[in-house]
Amino acid sequence: MYKKLSVSVFLVTIIGLFTFAKAAAQFPLPPDAEIMKKVTTEFFKASPDVIIKVEKGLPMPDTDLHVALFLAQQANVSVDMLFPWRKAGQSWLDIAIRLGLPPGVFFVEVPANVKVGPPYGKAYGHYKKHKKDKKIKIVLSDGEVRDLVHLKVASVYFDLPPAEIIKMRGTGKPFKEIYAGEYKKKHGKKEEKEKKNKEKKGKGWKEEKEKGKGKGHGKGVE
Repeated sequence: MYKKLSVSVFLVTIIGLFTFAKAAAQFPLPPDAEIMKKVTTEFFKASPDVIIKVEKGLPMPDTDLHVALFLAQQANVSVDMLFPWRKAGQSWLDIAIRLGLPPGVFFVEVPANVKVGPPYGKAYGHYKKHKKDKKIKIVLSDGEVRDLVHLKVASVYFDLPPAEIIKMRGTGKPFKEIYAGEYKKKHGKKEEKEKKNKEKKGKGWKEEKEKGKGKGHGKGVE
């Protein structure tokens, strides 16, 4: 009897832990962060299964989702291949090089007359100065890699010149706000139009219903 009870308690505990872990993984993000995640998912055409893999496999999934998907896409590998390296403490640049990708993969072309300031100035300055000299190692921090990949994603998805995004970031505006603002500009008009059409349809139905009152359409449903 005690043995059966112990097994039951063990099973209940395991189920409870699984439920808690699942709930924690699905805990809703703030609205701006949720939009950023949605755009990233759509941009890389990542299935829900892939997103779950990343959320379980990366130490900081909400921060590094876009970098992991970007590197996996560029190297044409499964995203979970990156997890052990990242957990071992390797930088995103080291992982890119390990995948056979050059540092230039992170950069977008910016017109020569555009002043590239923080947080991109140091990375662009170092890269432009040393990109042709193979003896000098290009150095990028994880923060710079995150910013550079976001620049690529946002400029393509929202069809914006990279210089415009660089300018926004230069004012200290975080990417989650940039994504949210641009997403609302891109999809807001469509959503507003759909809302107006619904209201118009509802109004027309109400008017039609009012007209039909008292006209005697036969016996009603009992």
